[in-house]
Amino acid sequence: KDLRHHLARQHARFAAADSPLFEGEQGSQLRSRWLQSIYQHIRFASDNYSRYSSADNHLIGEAAGVFVAAHTWDRWEETRRLRAQAKSILEREAVRQFSADGVNLEQATCYHKFTLQFLLAAGLCGRANGEDFSAAYWSTIESALTFLASLMDCRGQVPAIGDADDGEVWCLAHDSDFDSYRSLVAIGAALFRRTDLSAKARSSGVGNDGQLPWLGLGAPPLYGKGTANDLPRSFPQGGYIVVGEALDTPREFRVTFDCGALGYNRIAGHGHADALAVLVSWEGDPLLVDAGTYCYNAAPEWRRFFRST
Repeated sequence: KDLRHHLARQHARFAAADSPLFEGEQGSQLRSRWLQSIYQHIRFASDNYSRYSSADNHLIGEAAGVFVAAHTWDRWEETRRLRAQAKSILEREAVRQFSADGVNLEQATCYHKFTLQFLLAAGLCGRANGEDFSAAYWSTIESALTFLASLMDCRGQVPAIGDADDGEVWCLAHDSDFDSYRSLVAIGAALFRRTDLSAKARSSGVGNDGQLPWLGLGAPPLYGKGTANDLPRSFPQGGYIVVGEALDTPREFRVTFDCGALGYNRIAGHGHADALAVLVSWEGDPLLVDAGTYCYNAAPEWRRFFRST
């Protein structure tokens, strides 16, 4: 708490228009160059949207960056127009890139998380600035968070299906046991007041997630009708089915079938090249796994091996 207050004071000191950092002729020049750089960043991203083979998480990330930046530095009429364009892209792509039951169509666990973080960042920014997104946008986010919770085992682990580059849109907590997947479930519980998501987060080792205060969210609800056992197990549009015994308890036996499409867009770049992955775990210990792609760039031979059929 003290660290957050300290950082807030430092941010106010350096980010305010009347910051000591911008005093004098040199400070004035620094401020001018800094603002021009911000404007150019917004323009570069919006002028070069990924519209073709990479019109997937790349496009959502670019639009989220433009939207948040144009709100943070609301100084230019041109960037207000670009902000409206970015919001339109996010509204469209959120529904396009996620199935109706909440599965990111790139068919990769990491990119499900990554894209979801972008959508949340833009959505929370818009809501804080009086420019909220549509009900369909928030429904997509809620469904995606629900799927993530359903995919998670009793220890809060998710299978490494598909490609992964460990990308994070934010990382606002640094505890030794922090996990961004479990944190997202806690965020979903707090944001949508879902006791089933809250129960899943608690059973997976998340008490009061450290990222919630930074995002302006209260604690997840503790009491209510929903439990972790009420989470859906079948995702026919996205292509996943979870079966087992004693699910969401320490004694669970879990089998996950990945029976969806190979991935999103023409190249399906992040989907694992499988034709039916079966994942099995018992009490959170993986017995049969889909290794995803093992790594992103550090060991190209192993990457090619795991991406093969």
